[in-house]
Amino acid sequence: MHTFLRLKFVCLFFLSVATFSLLTAPFAVAIQDETNDGRWEEPCDDYPDAIVPGFLVNLGPTGARAVLTANSFIVKYIFDGSPAIGQLQIGDEIVGANASAFSTHTFGKGKFGYDGPIMDFGNAIEQAEAGDGLLTLEVIRGKNKMNVEITLDPIGRFSETFPFNCPKSDLILSGIRNYLASDPEASQGGNSMHEMYAALTLMTSNDAGQQAAAKNIVTYMNSLPGEDTWNWHRAFKLITLSEYYMLTKDDSVMSTMQGLVQGLRDSQYKGDIIVWTDDVNHEWYAAQQLYLGGFGHPPYIPGVGNNGYGPMQPTTILAVIGWQLARRCGVEVDQSWINDALTFMDYGTTNSGMVAYGGEFTLNNGLQDPAEFKKRTSVDDVGRVGLALVGHKLCTENPAQGENIKKLNEQLVYAHKSMADGHASTILNLGWGLLGTCQMDDQAGMRTILEHFKAWFNMARCHDGSFVVNPGRSSADNSYYRGNRYGYTAMMGLFFSMSEGKLLIQGAQSK
Repeated sequence: MHTFLRLKFVCLFFLSVATFSLLTAPFAVAIQDETNDGRWEEPCDDYPDAIVPGFLVNLGPTGARAVLTANSFIVKYIFDGSPAIGQLQIGDEIVGANASAFSTHTFGKGKFGYDGPIMDFGNAIEQAEAGDGLLTLEVIRGKNKMNVEITLDPIGRFSETFPFNCPKSDLILSGIRNYLASDPEASQGGNSMHEMYAALTLMTSNDAGQQAAAKNIVTYMNSLPGEDTWNWHRAFKLITLSEYYMLTKDDSVMSTMQGLVQGLRDSQYKGDIIVWTDDVNHEWYAAQQLYLGGFGHPPYIPGVGNNGYGPMQPTTILAVIGWQLARRCGVEVDQSWINDALTFMDYGTTNSGMVAYGGEFTLNNGLQDPAEFKKRTSVDDVGRVGLALVGHKLCTENPAQGENIKKLNEQLVYAHKSMADGHASTILNLGWGLLGTCQMDDQAGMRTILEHFKAWFNMARCHDGSFVVNPGRSSADNSYYRGNRYGYTAMMGLFFSMSEGKLLIQGAQSK
């Protein structure tokens, strides 16, 4: 390679990984200031939340949305027909609930969890719904301080074992499925993750109409994607069709499943890995061979400068999940493909159970020592850890399965407060983080995590039974702007249907 071209590719490498590091490093994962990065006044463009004047905190089933301050909420929108209509007013400052003042939310870098007004409000909703439904808010309106009463449906409180054996969870799940089935075509907007969540939540229902709505989504997904399609979409399709086949034995999806299995193999990093340099005497050349078995955003194309920042752990484990499910449907999957992917996953999983985002164990702002990487810890990787746990649970043939699961159990407990704050997508992180949490061997740890997010679930639930993305601390999270609330609602449905245990990704290992 000519010296000039090598220098050019070196510069591109550092620019790519530096950008990646800024997006994923712990110091960057936070609401930067009280303006929520300017998003309090930045609405989404998709119904039904396009009418809301910004990315605001949803105040649970009250129907109000608000700006979060250190110790209060300032109401900025109220949905017609919601319990808050005629009770709250735009501009009201809510400073407490059920006779208790809100505690403090700390804005700034490096913070995780949602302690403060969000948790306090969510717990007040829990208290109200467990009684007669009466939620009393302490409000400052102009110069006056007053109590405002809002009546919610008294649907009870979460049980000590929720979402398992929990009447409130069952009621919430019923509302979610009704919402999804009322407009199944709402998921068909090209976001295959939303389509997957919706189809899986509906296909596990015992209601014939909801099962028909699921089949409508599956039919929409039952086609092979183009050659350039990102691996996320290939895996989400394969997972959906595989789970559908195992529930229905409808072989109309089999041909597509076979094509997706091969398509993922074609997309996998394999052979002589050429990403950063093709010079076999260059130490980067040896380092990039550790990419073997991984998956990037798009299919792998050998050649310097063709593959962004390389393969990633999430797309790799999604491919493994898809392959494992398809194999259980009778589709042939070469074990060596899975083994290579698991080796890449192992490189990117530390001794403590931290799961990397990409190939930072080998090339990240320059050469890395894979052995030193194994010593690292993190508190902002819960979605990836939950996803990895689901994947490893399916890899029963892997001799290291037990060791992997143990590490991931421990990491979920250690880092759980960041589950709603992870890089890029709350829907991805909460969705897989919760699926992994509900399959933990550590029951006490599982309860710790779910108890922490109980108030968060109450706050994200809307008055019509749907769920919406609530602002987290990650400045890189754009879930609110990636389509309507259908996907987030469907993701929560997959969590609340865990008690039914019908899907392999929910732990139905007996199938």
